[in-house]
Formats: sequence, structure tokens, C-alpha cells
Amino acid sequence: MARPIQPTPILKGNDAKVFLEDLDNTKPSPAVYQYLEKCQRLYEHFQTLIVAHHHGRGSV
Repeated sequence: MARPIQPTPILKGNDAKVFLEDLDNTKPSPAVYQYLEKCQRLYEHFQTLIVAHHHGRGSV
């Protein structure tokens, strides 16, 4: 049988403020940026394939 879920702690006051400021100031690593750029290029490539197929051109 599964264990019960523990309550999530709630941040208040200065702890909450510091947490949100840290969250706002967090920047992804260069590897994450590279991954996202690759995903964008793949998405755009597949979009061109879909449009070409939709217009009956076959492959591009």
C-alpha cells in the first residue's frame, strides 16, 4: 500500500520573498539553451514537412 503524502511546507514572510527572488533570477545553463535551440530547429523543420505534405508536395 502506498505511503500517505506528506503536507507541503508553506513559505511565509522573508523566506517566501527570498525564494521567489531566487526563482526569478535563476538562469538555465548553456546546455539547456542549446537543447531548447535544437528543439526549436526540429520543430520548425517538422512544420515545413507537415505544410509540404498538406499541400501535396511530398518531401522537401
